Amino acid sequence: MCAFGHNEEMHEDATGASAARQRRNRAGDERRERVLRAAVDQFGRFGYASTSIAGIARAAGITDSGVLHHFPTKLALYRTIVLGRRERFGDGFAAPAAGTTLRERLHAGFVASTRDRELLRLQAMLEGEMLIEDHPLSAEYRQSQRDAIVQLAELIEEAIGRNEVASDVDPERLALHVLAMLRGLRAEWAMLPERVDLEAESAIALDRLLGAAPAG
Repeated sequence: MCAFGHNEEMHEDATGASAARQRRNRAGDERRERVLRAAVDQFGRFGYASTSIAGIARAAGITDSGVLHHFPTKLALYRTIVLGRRERFGDGFAAPAAGTTLRERLHAGFVASTRDRELLRLQAMLEGEMLIEDHPLSAEYRQSQRDAIVQLAELIEEAIGRNEVASDVDPERLALHVLAMLRGLRAEWAMLPERVDLEAESAIALDRLLGAAPAG
């Protein structure tokens, strides 16, 4: 065989091996996503303590070892989901788009986060679970809540400077009220989804809190 033909075969072998790796990577990514979706469903329905790796594996349609291949422990999987939840529910704190007010940004972020109803149910479950003594993520979760209040208070101060919010409010107090309102609406929806229109009710509540903010 000539050198050209040999090189051509080597190139074909390398191309085939690369394509096979890409297929394996895609399959692995798809399995990981199935595990995450199943875990969101299981944790949201049963809570951390009552959810098992075996239950998540059954819901995902893979083996227990398949779950553990991507996440070595139940806690590691739970933490990944909680961090993912934090990113989605933080969309309302994103950098302002041109022409948008803080109220519009918060409402858009909250509405976007509610489109994933399974994740929303998990969020409602988290609010209660983190009050359980010795919960493995309680301290981390509580700190994230403190950080959210500080972060939103800073954005409220900026909104006061733009005359979007009354100048005589306490930014941290108002931030606490806003976050408590959004948290309460999520909890009410989790209990009575047929009675709570999250998009409409959050718009009304944000108008009341930010449009006519009480004095500090």
